[in-house]
Amino acid sequence: MNGVQAEISTGAIRGRWVTLEPVTTSDGAELTDLERRRQLLPGLGGPYHTPNLASRYLPAMAVRDNQNGRMIGLLETGELMGYPGVAVMLVYVDPELARPGVAMEATGIYSPMIFDSGAAILHIEVLSFNSASNRIFQKRQREPQARLRQHIYVAGRFWDLLIYSFDRADWDALMAKLKRALPGGQRQIAALGGKPPST
Repeated sequence: MNGVQAEISTGAIRGRWVTLEPVTTSDGAELTDLERRRQLLPGLGGPYHTPNLASRYLPAMAVRDNQNGRMIGLLETGELMGYPGVAVMLVYVDPELARPGVAMEATGIYSPMIFDSGAAILHIEVLSFNSASNRIFQKRQREPQARLRQHIYVAGRFWDLLIYSFDRADWDALMAKLKRALPGGQRQIAALGGKPPST
């Protein structure tokens, strides 16, 4: 287990733009506010849900802006029911509170640790109208493995749900292609390693 993996169980992981920290009951008011905002912004994932604060792989992680400490997003993972070893990752970052690229950095910090925690497959669900996320995958020749037609009711209508799946090698190859867009450019990227926040 490397230092980043060890730190996630005890505290926060710091990237260039954001810090991830395990969600606790003391985050209740911020989670409620984030969930309220998420329901008003359909691109963040749609209807109300109760965050999964504990999971087989990783705890839910608050995404905090390094400039002001505000919770601007949430990362969650769980095991796909009936499919041992398949982890479902949910990502949302409030676009009105975060600069472009923050969700990508947060995902870059969080996702490798899902594999490190025992997942064989990473399963990502994207609503069909989320053109930014779908474009990231499709520009890199990643097509969805499944399309669930008219599956989710958001913003007054039903939308298709696209499912992308990756094993560790596929995910690492995708992240290598995204490195230029992540903080740090061609240098060692904070988002792909992270570091404990300075005290």
